[in-house]
Amino acid sequence: MKSIILRYGVISAAILLGTGYVFRQIVGDHNNYDSMMIAGFASMILAFSMVYVGMRAARLQQPTKQIAFRQALFVGLMISLFATAAWIISWEITMATTMQDFIEKYTAHELADLRASGASATEILEATASAKEMVVNYKNPLYRIALTTGEIFPIGLVVALGGAFVESRMKKKNT
Repeated sequence: MKSIILRYGVISAAILLGTGYVFRQIVGDHNNYDSMMIAGFASMILAFSMVYVGMRAARLQQPTKQIAFRQALFVGLMISLFATAAWIISWEITMATTMQDFIEKYTAHELADLRASGASATEILEATASAKEMVVNYKNPLYRIALTTGEIFPIGLVVALGGAFVESRMKKKNT
């Protein structure tokens, strides 16, 4: 089981980081936040396909070719945590090396979008205060890690739950 978790965790992380890098090269401008978000979530979806593949491999490794829901869920969550850790480390390295001013530029972009949408002065004032607070909070690595985890791990959790449900119901003849 450990070898399956490690194998598919590494593959998932490699897909996540590799596609993330490729998409960043395609998008080019680090200030193209909408495209960066789409590319990031596309990378996550591709990477988390390995969660299901890993659970299936764990099921097929069993002598009965069946796996309990809890066991499949454990495998899926461990692979998801592996990919999540890779995503966090990658983001922290990116922040430290090429995007030190990310949060300042991102909040400025969001405020500009809000102004362009015709928001009221009160809404803009509230958003500006919230953006300033976000900039301060984002300087704290623990806050940033929690926020980054909240971006990616829920997707892995959903895939792990769905995959565990499906794989735990597979019968011996369905290999």
